Amino acid sequence: MFFSGKLNLQLKDLQAEVEQLRKENQNLMNENQLLTRRCYDQENTHANQDDGKQDICAAWVEGGDLITHVRGTISESGERLESEKNNLNSSFHIFDETRTAVETILERVHVIQKCAQDGNEHVRGLKTASEEIEVFVGVTRDISDQTNLLALNAAIEAARAGETGRGFAVVADEVRNLARKASEASDKIANLVGQISDQTLTASEYIGQVDMLSSEVVASAEQIKGGVRDVVGLSERMGQVIDHSAADSFIESVKLDHVIWKNDVYRGIVTNKLDKLSALADHTSCRLGNWYFNGVGRDKYSHLPSFNSLDGPHERVHSSGLAAVEAARSGNIKSAASHLAQMEKASLEVATTLDRLNTEFKNA
Repeated sequence: MFFSGKLNLQLKDLQAEVEQLRKENQNLMNENQLLTRRCYDQENTHANQDDGKQDICAAWVEGGDLITHVRGTISESGERLESEKNNLNSSFHIFDETRTAVETILERVHVIQKCAQDGNEHVRGLKTASEEIEVFVGVTRDISDQTNLLALNAAIEAARAGETGRGFAVVADEVRNLARKASEASDKIANLVGQISDQTLTASEYIGQVDMLSSEVVASAEQIKGGVRDVVGLSERMGQVIDHSAADSFIESVKLDHVIWKNDVYRGIVTNKLDKLSALADHTSCRLGNWYFNGVGRDKYSHLPSFNSLDGPHERVHSSGLAAVEAARSGNIKSAASHLAQMEKASLEVATTLDRLNTEFKNA
């Protein structure tokens, strides 16, 4: 379950990030609507500046289109993450099948072990029987030797006795006794051989069971192999999707940082709080600038063709925004509106370049 746990954790982190971006985006949308209402309220109360304020509001609303675009992209990223989470959940079924297959293998292994133990018992029985056979074979050999010796003696005695033949009778009797013993020994040998045959048959049956169970183990191992292969393929695909989703979320977060900077410009102009705008960062020290010049942007994206195209429009966003602030501070609303329009045009270039950069990153 290590792969699924790790992927699930990554998905949860990305979903949390997307959710945070959605909330931040919604706050920006709400603030945009509030400031737009203020803009039109001021339009009614400041008749002398109607045209300028209206132009500023129009530029502001145009900037709101970027917020809408950001929200849509983040929403799509969230949907993709949700879809892939469902795919990940389906992968749990694969892991369950793998676990079941492993359990089946363990059961088969236990049976094999039991069969092996029983087989060992039968082998020991065969060994004992063989040892007894060896003993009786020795007895049979002794009897055979004695029989031959007595037969020889009987022949000698018969030759000597001539017609009398007394000794021969005694020898003949001994021969018969030995023959009887030999017969008894042969019977015992036959019995032991029968036992050996039975034990061998039983051992053969157990060996057959071991062979059959081994085949089942092989089949289960193949099942595990297929399951693991599926999991690895799914993990690779999930890893790619997570990487792309992370790139989407990161690029959109950069866009949101950019939108926040613009929103600060609009807020200051519309609410006439221009003194606070003197501390606005230039394009090299804002969050997007830090990302571009010193941060992850340079580390991960600087090798892509569109990376160098980002600096120009980003610089124009800042220069136009700061020029709009200065114009508003001097009371030249018309000029401020013109600079804001230029800022929005450059801002759309920034967003387009970031999207292109993201596409190049995914295709690299």
